[in-house]
Amino acid sequence: MRKGYVRSVNMSDERGVPKDSVGTAELIPGHGLEGDAHAGKWHRQVSLLAIESMEKMRKTGFEIYPGRIGENITTVGIDLVALPVGTRLRIGNEIVLEITQVRKALDDPTAVYYFEDGEKKQLDVVFASVESGGKVTDGDEISVMENQNSGAGAGRVTSVNISEKTGVAKETITKSRVMKNHGLEGDAHAGNWHRQVSLLADESIEKMKEKGLKVMPGAFGENITTRGLELNTLPVGQKLRIGGEVVLEVTQIGKECTTPCAIYYQVGDCIMPREGIFAAVIEDGEIATGDEIVLID
Repeated sequence: MRKGYVRSVNMSDERGVPKDSVGTAELIPGHGLEGDAHAGKWHRQVSLLAIESMEKMRKTGFEIYPGRIGENITTVGIDLVALPVGTRLRIGNEIVLEITQVRKALDDPTAVYYFEDGEKKQLDVVFASVESGGKVTDGDEISVMENQNSGAGAGRVTSVNISEKTGVAKETITKSRVMKNHGLEGDAHAGNWHRQVSLLADESIEKMKEKGLKVMPGAFGENITTRGLELNTLPVGQKLRIGGEVVLEVTQIGKECTTPCAIYYQVGDCIMPREGIFAAVIEDGEIATGDEIVLID
């Protein structure tokens, strides 16, 4: 089991300012740190930054300390950004966090943080929701919980993506309404046909990164980026439950591209035709980054 510990607990009652190191604070399930400005019913209830990332910044001459970029928990000993969305972290004996978003500076050009002097820097930051609460204190042990998937064939949503046009990369959003027999609200591919929703695995995108391509979720036009499921091995007709409401039914594995689209010219290749899948919406609802995906009968 991979372990580290809490270097600093930080909070503030305002957004956009450095957080104060407070030593100890109460984590509330489904909310975040009690009294912190970023707490609330959303997917980024708690932010975490590794002290090792700070050390890299210090070597460039930049002054940084725990809480300066606004993270709630500064950690030591765990490579946070190497953990996939859906990973659960146990802090002390009571607290359980679930990673909902990973922002790697090298892969995500939006991972920019502005400091009080106007300077901006890119940093690796992880966000999480609070599954089980309790008091978090400097020095608490952090362990990565193994065997996290709760259902047979379970995976996670790592990104939700939409666009107003077809044939282009999609923009990442935190959540979306999914409409029965239609698709994602506001997405160009939604409609009364068999390819209402497209899905592509993070693992497939990583293959493109290994080739040197700088691509992010949504770059290949997929609506839902996933982790933990071999999507292209699923049979047509397989149903997927996402979160507590949405049910999709797989209608097509891969696709045939007769002519290269804008995505191909932008990234130099397109893995969607080979490893992406398409689905129809059987039951509607809302989906969000971090939602569990379970195969159902």
